[in-house]
Amino acid sequence: MIQNGAKKVYQHPVAVLSPEFQKLIARALAAKEVNSCMGRVVAAPTAGASGILPGTLYTLQEIHGLSDECIVESLLVGAGIALIIERKASLAGAVGGCQAETGSAAAMAAGGMVHALGGDIDQVFNAVAITIQCMLGLVCDPVAGLVEVPCVVRNASAAAIANSSAQIALARVSGVIPVDECVEAMGEIGASMESKYKETALGGLAATLTGQQIAKKVLIEDIEILPDENISE
Repeated sequence: MIQNGAKKVYQHPVAVLSPEFQKLIARALAAKEVNSCMGRVVAAPTAGASGILPGTLYTLQEIHGLSDECIVESLLVGAGIALIIERKASLAGAVGGCQAETGSAAAMAAGGMVHALGGDIDQVFNAVAITIQCMLGLVCDPVAGLVEVPCVVRNASAAAIANSSAQIALARVSGVIPVDECVEAMGEIGASMESKYKETALGGLAATLTGQQIAKKVLIEDIEILPDENISE
């Protein structure tokens, strides 16, 4: 189902906002496409959300001329944010839905970007809170059980949300609800989700007519490549 979307976005002559935003989206797509094609990626915090941190931080570094050391620090900030979310909620789609995967990654990216641009600890955590507020309730509904549709495009949209949250937080616009309470809300929502919305491919987009047709086609193709167990010795 991967159709070189990142390359198409990167090369498209029309930029909706700016060339930088176009690169951001293309990079987030590209890293996730590598994962979907069985390539090697860094789980950040999961493989299903692996395009968000590299897409945001690499583009930020390019725009602002940031040092590698600054980006490494931002990654460490993101890792700390993930540890907090893991303790109070979850990072796994099978536990908390897509909000737990792409939502956590977007929160990590937003906090890391704010730190990279000189924000203080309050601004960092405000960025996390705002990001989580924007991602709450997102279900995990992979078509055919594969981490492709809608996972790839959600990496791009989460990267965009991370940037908007960072911009808001840098301006000291409050998210009103404290970050700890936002994380707790994420955990509560994840716990209340039906299992069909937690990576089981039984609900949401996976349960649509087209989603089911794709799943059936994938199953047939898998059966066709299995070794023939009836071959006589």
